[in-house]
Parts: sequence; structure tokens; C-alpha cells
Amino acid sequence: MLGVLCASLLMVGMDLTVLHVAVPTISRELLPGGSELLWIVDSEALTVAAGLLMCGTLGDRFGRKRMLISGYVVFGLASVGAALSSAPGQLIASRAALGGGGAMIMASTPALIRAVFPDARERAVAVGLWTAANSAGVSVGPLLGGLLIEHFWWGSVFLVNVPIVVFAVVSTFLLVPESRNDRSHRWDGPGAVMSAVGLGAVVYAFQQLGEHNAAEPAVWGIGLTGAVLLVGFVVRQRRIPHPLLDVTQFADRRFTVSALCILRVLRGLHGVAVPAHAAFPTPGRIYAVGCRPGPGPVGVRQCVRGSGGAPLRRALGMPTWPVGRTAAVRAGAGLFHVVGSRR
Repeated sequence: MLGVLCASLLMVGMDLTVLHVAVPTISRELLPGGSELLWIVDSEALTVAAGLLMCGTLGDRFGRKRMLISGYVVFGLASVGAALSSAPGQLIASRAALGGGGAMIMASTPALIRAVFPDARERAVAVGLWTAANSAGVSVGPLLGGLLIEHFWWGSVFLVNVPIVVFAVVSTFLLVPESRNDRSHRWDGPGAVMSAVGLGAVVYAFQQLGEHNAAEPAVWGIGLTGAVLLVGFVVRQRRIPHPLLDVTQFADRRFTVSALCILRVLRGLHGVAVPAHAAFPTPGRIYAVGCRPGPGPVGVRQCVRGSGGAPLRRALGMPTWPVGRTAAVRAGAGLFHVVGSRR
């Protein structure tokens, strides 16, 4: 059972980074604008972050195994949709659906581990292996993506998920026991909406501010609305008897320091990883971040020179500062994941 859960996190982690080396090919074939290209990369991480709390609490209420299998199905169908996309909008929608499926998977697996491994030592080992599987997927994604782009079309980076999904659905049905919270209380629907919409609005505002140089008052209004919703979510969780997220956990210094450390690590990791594998050839030079071109699959050969981060963004028609925003989205997903797993 632990092997099945680890395989699912390997797939989710891999999918978050496998697209990076396909960005140049997608930009040539689908011709997305700068904003569309950013959303192709960011939409999955955003929906993962926005959906973790909602999916976790719904899984507690209606069954974590059921939520996990549903996540696999959504993830598989979205992968096929992404591979067959013929326009930037279709690919963005499919990537967002991938994030929804990923949120269902990531929210269900730690709760299942906690239920199946009551012994503290066994549970610690299981959580360690489960986390390592996700990290391995993040690392393997660009290499696998480069290999696929070298020999197939860009949609193959999504179709690779389909056989893993089939294996995971069958194995979960046969091996994973059902689990739910027997003391489930009334579900806080308004709080779930406030957290998802608030996070989405804030990240959208950051993206638009980078695109339009902070010239649109409406964008500031959306960002402020999102911030108000998130503050309201925290206030609501402190007042209702059965919150989606127990924010009083942050009163524990050990928990707060641990969460902040993980947040910082994830921000740095994804801040480097997001542009490091996306190379864009221009006359006489290839721009990206990381190392000089060399032999091997596209994911390695197009790993680029360290001074090229800003030129890469300009060549792609993108703002020159989105690394921090993308990293913040991924780190936000990680923080929500840490806090949600504390349940």
C-alpha cells in the first residue's frame, strides 16, 4: 500500500516539473502570449495549493480512498486533455485540472498513511518515504521530459502519466483500505471557498502586476480582495468550533519554525527549478539558467548559462521577475500541505 501511495506522489511531483523542458516547443507550436505561457507553467501549482484544504476535509468526511481514486481519474483525464490541446487556453485549463487531481491525491495520501500506520516509528518511516517519492518525482521530471521531447512530440510529457494512473487505480482498489474521520462535523463550505478564491486572486494579481507593470487599478482591487478573503478565512477559522484549518497550531513555536523552514526551502528549490530547464534558442545563443549546453537529452543539453535568466524571460515575451512569484505559489502549496497533514 505504501508503494502505491509513493508512486502517486512520484507522479504528481514529476508532473510539476516535466513540462519545463517542453516550454520552448509549446511556445513555437501553440504560440501563447507571455501571460498565457506563465499560466501554462503556474496553473497546476496554483490549483494544488488552492484545493488541498478542501480536498483533505472532504476526504475525511466521505472517504479518503474514494477521494484518492477520484484524484487519479481526474489526473489521468486531464493528462490526456493536456496532451491533445491545440490552443493555449485548452492547455491552461487542462493544467488547472491536473492541479485539482493532484490536490485530491496529495490531500488523501498523508491521511491514509496516518490511519494505516498507527505506530509512531512506522509512520515516521512511511512519511519519509512518501516525501522522498515526491522529491524524486520533482527531480526526475525535467530529465524525463527532455528524453520524451528528444524523441516524441510535446504532448508525450503528459501521456506518460496515463499508465501510472491505470496502475495506481487498480492497485489502490485492491490494496488500500477505506478510511474516514468517524467524528466528522459540519463541513465549512464558506471557509473552503474563501481560502481557494483568496489564494487564487492574490496570485492572479501578482501575475498581472508583472505583466502590466502595476498600471491596472482593477488588478490591485483583485489582489486586495484576495488578501481580505484570506484574512477573513483566518478569522473565521479561529471562531468556528470545527475549523477546516486549526490556525492555533502556529502558536506552537516548533510547528511554526518547521513550517517556515519548509516554506523557505520550497521557495528556493522551485525558484531555481522553474526556469532552470526551460531553454529558448535565439540567434547565436541559448538563454536559461544553470549550466552550459552539452550532450544528452534536451533536458540536459539545453540547460543554460547562469547569466541568461532575464534574457530568457524577455525572449519568451515574459516579465523578467516571475521566478519569485512562481516559487511563492509552489511554496504556498507546500505550506498548505504541511499544515493540512498536521490534521
